[in-house]
Parts: sequence; C-alpha cells; structure tokens
Amino acid sequence: MGSRMRKVEDDWRGTARCQMSRYADLIAERAGALGGVAQGTVQTAADCSPLRPYPLGVADVTAHVCAVAEVLAAFGASVRGAIEQAAVFEDADAADVFVELPRGDSRRLRRNSPGCR
Repeated sequence: MGSRMRKVEDDWRGTARCQMSRYADLIAERAGALGGVAQGTVQTAADCSPLRPYPLGVADVTAHVCAVAEVLAAFGASVRGAIEQAAVFEDADAADVFVELPRGDSRRLRRNSPGCR
C-alpha cells in the first residue's frame, strides 16, 4: 500500500467514520423528535439509499479516491435535497441537521481528490 492510499485510509478510519456515526445519530434523534422511528439497519440503509453501489475491483489509488469522491458528491446532492424539503415543511431544526452533514465531506473531498473530474 502506497503512502497516498495509507493517508486516505487513515483519514477514513480516523475522522470520516466518526463523523458518519455522529450524522446518523443526529438524523435518528430528529426523526424521533418528529415522532418517527429511525430504521437504521444496514439492510434498510442499502435498500433505501439513492446512491449507486461502490464499484468493486478498484485497485488504483486515484480510481479509488475518485470513486469515493463521486459517492460523496452524490451524497451531498441528496443532502441538499433534504435541506430543501425541510424548508418546505418549515422545519428549521431538521434543516440545521442536514446543513451540518456535508461540511466535513466537502473538506475531505477537496483534500483527497484533486485529480478527479
């Protein structure tokens, strides 16, 4: 494993995973506050996700970083849609939760994917 891939892996393990766990907790708390139930199983997430599956067989570091960048960009677009929906329902608290989500991912994308289209 090259040093660039190690840096990407360290970033993922160190901060991204913790942030995603925090995001999931924030969304689950908001769903509960609205009287809903957060169905946060892996199966439910996979079944309901608007994101394309990650491509298997990616071995090149640049291709891997770009594939992750594509998925995160699609996630960001989905979050922006959620912010718009929260505004339609005049739910400022939910909008605040969704605004928080893409911030860390945007910074990570700029730092780790300078060669992607």
